[in-house]
Amino acid sequence: MSRKSVLSAVCASNGAFEATAMRMTGLQRRRFTSTPQRNMNITHFTPTSSAALDSLLSEIRTKIILPSYLPMSQRKRIYSSKWEKKLQADPIIIEIDGEVLKFRYQNLLTDVPSTRKSVLAAVSQFETDADFANLKPLLEGVHYAGRKLQHSVYAKILRVVGIKGHIYDIIDCARSVRRTGYKLESSEKVNELLHFVQMKARNADWDEAETRQALRWAEMVVEMLHEEVHQPERHKDEPLLPGEMPLTRDPMVLAAPLHLAAVLVVRHEAGEDVVDKVHKLARDVVALWPEGKKLKELQPAELYADYDKMGYLVSANRFVALATPLLHGLETAAKVVKPELASQLQTRCDTLVAEIKEARILVAETKKARILAAEIDEALVPPKRSEDVYNKFYDASSPPLPYLCQDDVLLEMLRDRAEEVLALKPLPREQAIRISVRAIAEHRNDSMTRTHELSDLLRRDDVQRAAGAQVYALLVQAPVHHLDALLVRDVQAAIQERRSGARLSVMRPWPMPSVMLPPLRSASFPPDWMYECRTDP
Repeated sequence: MSRKSVLSAVCASNGAFEATAMRMTGLQRRRFTSTPQRNMNITHFTPTSSAALDSLLSEIRTKIILPSYLPMSQRKRIYSSKWEKKLQADPIIIEIDGEVLKFRYQNLLTDVPSTRKSVLAAVSQFETDADFANLKPLLEGVHYAGRKLQHSVYAKILRVVGIKGHIYDIIDCARSVRRTGYKLESSEKVNELLHFVQMKARNADWDEAETRQALRWAEMVVEMLHEEVHQPERHKDEPLLPGEMPLTRDPMVLAAPLHLAAVLVVRHEAGEDVVDKVHKLARDVVALWPEGKKLKELQPAELYADYDKMGYLVSANRFVALATPLLHGLETAAKVVKPELASQLQTRCDTLVAEIKEARILVAETKKARILAAEIDEALVPPKRSEDVYNKFYDASSPPLPYLCQDDVLLEMLRDRAEEVLALKPLPREQAIRISVRAIAEHRNDSMTRTHELSDLLRRDDVQRAAGAQVYALLVQAPVHHLDALLVRDVQAAIQERRSGARLSVMRPWPMPSVMLPPLRSASFPPDWMYECRTDP
C-alpha cells in the first residue's frame, strides 16, 4: 500500500481514533470513582451567613480536603516543585460523584493553610443554624484528609460551639466518630460537653421539655463512653494508675445526669422512673466519691499534672465554671433521695462548697492583680466565665470570703524553686498567688503580719531582674489586697459584735508602690514590713 493511501486511511478513520481516546479517558475517570476509597460522598459545604465564611470554607475544601481524594502517587506530584510547570499547563483531572476536580501544584509552605488555624477560624465565625450545618462536614473532611487535630483544638471547638448554644452538634459529631474523628476520650471534652448540656436546661429556666431533652443528651454522652471507639488510647506500658477511675465511673461525669434528673423531680414532679434514676445515680456518686475528698482529689495526683488528662481543672476559673452546676445538682438531689443518702450527698456538698469558694477567691485575686498591673478600669474588664456560671445558680452579689492557704508545701516550693517560679518557668498565676499569700501570712498574729520569708526570697540572686513585673503583680499586689480583705473581715466582725459604730481602716508604714517596684535589686523591701489595723471613730 502506498504512503498516500495509508495517510488517507488514517485521516478517514480519525474520528474512530478520537472516539477510542475519549472512551479511554472516560474509563480512567470511572476507575477513580469506582474504587471503594473514592466512592464516598465528597465533602460539600452549604451556603453560610457571610461571604467571608463561605470563602474560608471553600479554601479549606480546595486546599486541605480535596487533595486527599487523589491517589498517593498523584498527591505527591501536586506538592512537588518538579511538577509545577507541567501541572500548570496540564493539571490532574479526576471526577468524583459527578464533580470534575482539577489539581495544580501547591507549595506546602505558602499555598496550603494551617488546618488548625483554618478550622478554628471557621468555627469561630459560625453564628446561624445554616453556619453550624457545616460543622460536621468540616470535621469529616479534615478527618478524611488525615489531618490530625490536637486534643486542645477539639476542646476549643467544643467550648466555642457550646457557648453559642449548639452543643448537640458536638454530640452528633461524637456519634459519628468514625467519620468525624471526634472522640470523647478525655475528661476535659466529656465534662465540658456535659457542662453545656446542663447549661442548656438552666438557660431555658429549667423548662420541662428542655430539661428532659438535656437529660437524654447527657445519658447519650455517658452511653457513648462505653463504646470501644471512644476509649482513650494507651500504650502497652501505660496501665491505669492506682485509684484512677475511667470516665464511665467518674463522679464528675455521673453528677451531670443526676443534676438534670433531680431538677425534673423537684421542679416538674417527674414520675417514679426519674425518681429511681436519681436514687441510682446518687448511690453511684456517693460510692465513688469518698467522704472528705475534694473533687480535685478523686483521681490520682499525677493526672492533674498533665493538662490533657485532669490538669485542665487546675485553672480556678475553669474549675468554678464546671463544678458549680454539679454542686447545684448534688443539693437538688439531696431533696429527692431518702434521708440517709441525702446526708451522704450533703457531706460531698459541704466539701465542694469549700473547694469552689477557695477557687472563686483565687479568680477574684487574679482578676484584681491583672487590673492593677495593667492600670485599667475594672468596669472595662469582662466577667470571667466562672462568674457568669456561678451567678446563674447562686447569689454572687457579695464577693467570696478571703481564704488563707494552710499548705506548708506551697511555701517550701516557693523557697526551693524561686528561679522557676519567678523567672524562667513561672507557676500558674493562681498557684503563685496562693504561695505568696501563704508566705506573707505565715507569721500572722491578730492585726499584724511580718514578711521575713518573702523579703529574703525576693533579694536572692537567682531571682531574675526581668521578672520584676511578674513578681510585683503576682507576689505583692494580689497578696496585699488579699490580706487587706482578711484583716478587714476579722476586725470588722469584732467591731460588729460589739455593736460599735467605728469603721476599720488598714494602715501600712510604707505605701505599697515604695515597698516593691522593679527592678528587684534596687527595691526597698523592709524586713519588718507589717500591717496595722486601726478603728476610726
